[in-house]
Amino acid sequence: MGQQQRAVAANPAFRAPKRQRIGGVPSYDEPRLRYESPYGIRYRREGDAERLLAERIPPSSREEEARITQMRLQRERDELAYEVEKAKRRNEELERGKQDLERSKRELERSKQELEAEARRDIERAYRINKRKLHEMETIRKEDVEKIATYAYKLFRQTHDRPILPMPGRRFHGEPVEAFPPMHGTIGLPAPSLSGDAEALLAPPRTRSSSQQTRTSDYYRAGDGAELVGRMGSHVLTRDPSGDQCWDNRSRAACKFFGTKRGCKKGDRCTFYHPPARLPRHEPDAERKSAYGQGSGVEERGSGGVMKEEQAGVKEEQEIKEEMIKEEQEANKEEQVVIKQEPEDEFDPSLNSTTPTRANAGNGATTQALITAALAVAKAWQILTRAAQDGAAAIIKSAGEEAFGAEVFGEALVEAVKHAK
Repeated sequence: MGQQQRAVAANPAFRAPKRQRIGGVPSYDEPRLRYESPYGIRYRREGDAERLLAERIPPSSREEEARITQMRLQRERDELAYEVEKAKRRNEELERGKQDLERSKRELERSKQELEAEARRDIERAYRINKRKLHEMETIRKEDVEKIATYAYKLFRQTHDRPILPMPGRRFHGEPVEAFPPMHGTIGLPAPSLSGDAEALLAPPRTRSSSQQTRTSDYYRAGDGAELVGRMGSHVLTRDPSGDQCWDNRSRAACKFFGTKRGCKKGDRCTFYHPPARLPRHEPDAERKSAYGQGSGVEERGSGGVMKEEQAGVKEEQEIKEEMIKEEQEANKEEQVVIKQEPEDEFDPSLNSTTPTRANAGNGATTQALITAALAVAKAWQILTRAAQDGAAAIIKSAGEEAFGAEVFGEALVEAVKHAK
């Protein structure tokens, strides 16, 4: 039995052929008898129908394919169910959002109605209280109302840096009635005074840059109720003795010569402003008022007036310089003395301690010596300043020596003046 089986197994005719690879590729160790088509049907070249049927795809492969198809269909069903569930959830969320929106709308409407009712109650209560207070309050006089209105108007224009115009139907202090015809609901400018030259009136508004705490004169000054406004009370239109309209003195340029050593030559006739703070307090009001020097201020209304003021100031300066030159020339003529030549080393006390003669001890010698001493002290002070800036000890030392020399020279000068006397 075993030998027969072995013989059958050894005989190539009875040996079962090897399985071929898919695609009909034959094995190389046996003849090309059997192929596999790409479709899985195995056939022989000389094969019969039974063998072809028997060698089709085995049932296990068909079951596998059916199982794979079933899994694919199940997966598609699961995906569809998931999408349906997701759409359901989205619809539920939308429904919930819609309900929340409706609820918030209802709450908003309710709170709005409550707020309106509360505001209505507050308004009614305030109306009742104010009505009771109004009946209890005493009547405000017409003058008080006008003052308050003027003050508010001026304060608004002042804080917003705008010109203070006259209010409708109001006039400046001392202004004639004809200057303000009745204005029907409009705020007009005051009619200009025609007593000045046309050039100054037609010129552009004047702009000054001075250290005085006033506005420029192209701002209209308000006079009514000015006592309420503090600093704004200085913007008042006044009239000088000639009858011309002029701005207050605080808007004029200050006099350069008033309060100096020489003083202002023109006094009350000066067209510039003399500050009253420099006057003694015991003077009566009339003198103090006259010291203001109220001249005709019409020419100050435009740039022409400014030119005239500046020309007047330049003329006064030139006159003072000419007077000083004349006085110096007269003093030089009176002296007529020969000034002794100063020694080269002006800080040596041995040279300067000699007693000068009567001829050299005049006013000229004294003046020259004083000037020299002053120059020496100024030079020493300049060196000291430079030393303070640079911080150099050597410069400080030399400055001390020069200052000591100037001091010794000053003592010698005093001795010389004593001997000359």
